[in-house]
Amino acid sequence: MRWKAYISSVAAILILRFLDLFITFRYTPDLKGEWNPLVSLLGVSWVGFCAIQLGIVALISFLMFFYFKRKPVTVVQTGLSYYDFIYVYFFGKLRPWPKRMFSFPTNMGRHLVFNGFVFMFIAIGVSVFAIAHNVLLILRNGVYEKFVANYYSIYFPSCFVFITIASVYAFFTIEYVSYIKTNKGS
Repeated sequence: MRWKAYISSVAAILILRFLDLFITFRYTPDLKGEWNPLVSLLGVSWVGFCAIQLGIVALISFLMFFYFKRKPVTVVQTGLSYYDFIYVYFFGKLRPWPKRMFSFPTNMGRHLVFNGFVFMFIAIGVSVFAIAHNVLLILRNGVYEKFVANYYSIYFPSCFVFITIASVYAFFTIEYVSYIKTNKGS
Protein backbone atom coordinates (compact mmCIF):
# COMPACT_ATOMS: atom_id res chain seq x y z
CA MET A 1 0.00 0.00 0.00
CA ARG A 2 1.28 3.41 -0.94
CA TRP A 3 -0.05 5.30 2.09
CA LYS A 4 1.62 8.63 1.38
CA ALA A 5 0.17 8.80 -2.13
CA TYR A 6 -3.24 7.72 -0.87
CA ILE A 7 -3.37 10.21 1.99
CA SER A 8 -2.09 13.08 -0.16
CA SER A 9 -4.67 12.26 -2.87
CA VAL A 10 -7.52 12.19 -0.34
CA ALA A 11 -6.21 15.43 1.18
CA ALA A 12 -6.05 17.05 -2.27
CA ILE A 13 -9.67 16.07 -2.99
CA LEU A 14 -10.80 17.34 0.43
CA ILE A 15 -9.02 20.66 -0.10
CA LEU A 16 -10.41 21.05 -3.61
CA ARG A 17 -13.96 20.23 -2.46
CA PHE A 18 -13.62 22.68 0.44
CA LEU A 19 -12.39 25.39 -1.93
CA ASP A 20 -15.28 24.70 -4.27
CA LEU A 21 -17.80 24.96 -1.42
CA PHE A 22 -16.14 28.12 -0.07
CA ILE A 23 -16.10 29.82 -3.47
CA THR A 24 -19.67 28.69 -4.11
CA PHE A 25 -20.65 30.27 -0.79
CA ARG A 26 -18.90 33.50 -1.84
CA TYR A 27 -20.72 33.53 -5.17
CA THR A 28 -24.16 32.44 -4.02
CA PRO A 29 -24.64 32.35 -0.21
CA ASP A 30 -28.30 31.39 -0.57
CA LEU A 31 -27.54 28.72 -3.24
CA LYS A 32 -29.99 30.38 -5.66
CA GLY A 33 -27.28 30.68 -8.35
CA GLU A 34 -25.83 27.20 -7.81
CA TRP A 35 -25.92 25.01 -10.92
CA ASN A 36 -24.99 21.76 -9.23
CA PRO A 37 -27.88 19.32 -9.85
CA LEU A 38 -27.77 18.27 -6.19
CA VAL A 39 -28.93 21.76 -5.31
CA SER A 40 -30.94 22.83 -8.33
CA LEU A 41 -32.94 19.59 -8.69
CA LEU A 42 -33.11 18.34 -5.11
CA GLY A 43 -33.30 21.76 -3.49
CA VAL A 44 -30.98 20.89 -0.61
CA SER A 45 -29.71 23.49 1.87
CA TRP A 46 -26.07 24.17 2.77
CA VAL A 47 -26.16 21.49 5.47
CA GLY A 48 -27.49 18.90 3.05
CA PHE A 49 -25.14 20.04 0.29
CA CYS A 50 -22.10 19.73 2.58
CA ALA A 51 -23.29 16.33 3.88
CA ILE A 52 -23.72 15.02 0.33
CA GLN A 53 -20.26 16.33 -0.59
CA LEU A 54 -18.72 14.54 2.43
CA GLY A 55 -20.52 11.34 1.49
CA ILE A 56 -19.23 11.55 -2.08
CA VAL A 57 -15.67 12.20 -0.87
CA ALA A 58 -15.95 9.25 1.55
CA LEU A 59 -17.12 6.94 -1.27
CA ILE A 60 -14.36 8.12 -3.59
CA SER A 61 -11.76 7.72 -0.81
CA PHE A 62 -13.00 4.17 -0.22
CA LEU A 63 -12.63 3.33 -3.92
CA MET A 64 -9.23 5.05 -4.11
CA PHE A 65 -8.03 2.71 -1.36
CA PHE A 66 -8.28 -0.21 -3.81
CA TYR A 67 -6.31 1.68 -6.45
CA PHE A 68 -3.47 2.54 -4.08
CA LYS A 69 -3.24 -0.96 -2.59
CA ARG A 70 -3.30 -2.69 -5.98
CA LYS A 71 -0.66 -5.19 -6.97
CA PRO A 72 1.03 -5.03 -10.37
CA VAL A 73 -1.23 -6.29 -13.13
CA THR A 74 -0.72 -9.96 -13.98
CA VAL A 75 -1.99 -10.69 -17.46
CA VAL A 76 -0.24 -13.88 -18.57
CA GLN A 77 -1.10 -13.68 -22.26
CA THR A 78 1.68 -11.98 -24.17
CA GLY A 79 1.60 -9.84 -27.29
CA LEU A 80 -1.81 -8.33 -26.64
CA SER A 81 -2.84 -5.15 -28.40
CA TYR A 82 -4.03 -2.23 -26.27
CA TYR A 83 -7.73 -3.07 -26.77
CA ASP A 84 -7.24 -6.81 -26.29
CA PHE A 85 -5.33 -6.05 -23.08
CA ILE A 86 -8.29 -4.02 -21.79
CA TYR A 87 -10.61 -6.95 -22.49
CA VAL A 88 -8.32 -9.50 -20.83
CA TYR A 89 -7.78 -7.14 -17.90
CA PHE A 90 -11.48 -7.37 -17.00
CA PHE A 91 -12.59 -10.70 -18.46
CA GLY A 92 -9.58 -12.94 -17.85
CA LYS A 93 -8.97 -14.41 -21.29
CA LEU A 94 -9.27 -13.39 -24.90
CA ARG A 95 -12.41 -14.50 -26.70
CA PRO A 96 -13.59 -14.06 -30.30
CA TRP A 97 -15.51 -10.84 -30.92
CA PRO A 98 -19.03 -12.36 -31.04
CA LYS A 99 -18.54 -14.07 -27.64
CA ARG A 100 -17.21 -10.89 -26.01
CA MET A 101 -20.70 -9.39 -25.88
CA PHE A 102 -21.96 -12.10 -23.57
CA SER A 103 -18.97 -12.22 -21.21
CA PHE A 104 -19.03 -11.44 -17.51
CA PRO A 105 -15.99 -9.98 -15.72
CA THR A 106 -13.99 -12.53 -13.77
CA ASN A 107 -11.90 -10.29 -11.54
CA MET A 108 -14.01 -7.84 -9.53
CA GLY A 109 -10.92 -6.59 -7.68
CA ARG A 110 -9.69 -5.08 -10.92
CA HIS A 111 -12.99 -3.24 -11.26
CA LEU A 112 -12.49 -1.71 -7.82
CA VAL A 113 -8.95 -0.65 -8.79
CA PHE A 114 -10.26 0.82 -12.05
CA ASN A 115 -13.11 2.67 -10.33
CA GLY A 116 -10.77 3.98 -7.63
CA PHE A 117 -8.53 5.60 -10.23
CA VAL A 118 -11.34 6.90 -12.43
CA PHE A 119 -13.34 8.43 -9.57
CA MET A 120 -10.19 10.01 -8.11
CA PHE A 121 -9.40 11.57 -11.49
CA ILE A 122 -13.00 12.73 -11.94
CA ALA A 123 -13.18 14.21 -8.42
CA ILE A 124 -10.01 16.22 -8.98
CA GLY A 125 -10.99 17.30 -12.50
CA VAL A 126 -14.55 18.31 -11.60
CA SER A 127 -13.33 20.17 -8.51
CA VAL A 128 -10.76 22.18 -10.48
CA PHE A 129 -13.38 22.87 -13.15
CA ALA A 130 -15.95 24.02 -10.57
CA ILE A 131 -13.44 26.24 -8.80
CA ALA A 132 -12.39 27.90 -12.07
CA HIS A 133 -16.05 28.30 -13.07
CA ASN A 134 -17.03 29.97 -9.79
CA VAL A 135 -13.96 32.23 -9.74
CA LEU A 136 -14.77 33.46 -13.25
CA LEU A 137 -18.35 34.15 -12.15
CA ILE A 138 -17.18 36.00 -9.02
CA LEU A 139 -14.81 38.11 -11.14
CA ARG A 140 -17.78 38.99 -13.36
CA ASN A 141 -16.07 37.90 -16.54
CA GLY A 142 -18.68 39.07 -19.05
CA VAL A 143 -17.55 36.85 -21.92
CA TYR A 144 -17.59 33.79 -19.70
CA GLU A 145 -20.97 34.69 -18.17
CA LYS A 146 -22.50 35.07 -21.63
CA PHE A 147 -20.95 31.79 -22.82
CA VAL A 148 -22.19 29.86 -19.78
CA ALA A 149 -25.65 31.43 -19.94
CA ASN A 150 -26.09 30.23 -23.52
CA TYR A 151 -24.33 26.87 -23.44
CA TYR A 152 -24.35 25.54 -19.85
CA SER A 153 -26.52 22.56 -20.76
CA ILE A 154 -23.82 21.42 -23.20
CA TYR A 155 -20.75 22.91 -21.52
CA PHE A 156 -20.89 21.14 -18.15
CA PRO A 157 -21.81 17.64 -19.37
CA SER A 158 -19.21 17.79 -22.14
CA CYS A 159 -16.50 18.75 -19.65
CA PHE A 160 -17.58 15.89 -17.36
CA VAL A 161 -17.57 13.41 -20.26
CA PHE A 162 -14.13 14.62 -21.36
CA ILE A 163 -12.72 14.19 -17.84
CA THR A 164 -14.22 10.69 -17.60
CA ILE A 165 -12.84 9.57 -20.98
CA ALA A 166 -9.43 11.05 -20.16
CA SER A 167 -9.35 9.19 -16.83
CA VAL A 168 -10.27 5.85 -18.40
CA TYR A 169 -7.64 6.33 -21.10
CA ALA A 170 -5.01 7.35 -18.51
CA PHE A 171 -5.77 4.31 -16.36
CA PHE A 172 -5.47 1.80 -19.17
CA THR A 173 -2.40 3.48 -20.62
CA ILE A 174 -0.67 3.20 -17.23
CA GLU A 175 -1.70 -0.45 -16.88
CA TYR A 176 -0.80 -1.32 -20.48
CA VAL A 177 2.66 0.23 -20.18
CA SER A 178 3.17 -1.83 -17.01
CA TYR A 179 2.02 -4.95 -18.88
CA ILE A 180 4.42 -4.25 -21.77
CA LYS A 181 7.36 -3.74 -19.37
CA THR A 182 6.49 -6.90 -17.42
CA ASN A 183 6.19 -9.07 -20.55
CA LYS A 184 9.13 -7.62 -22.46
CA GLY A 185 11.34 -10.66 -21.97
CA SER A 186 8.71 -13.26 -22.91
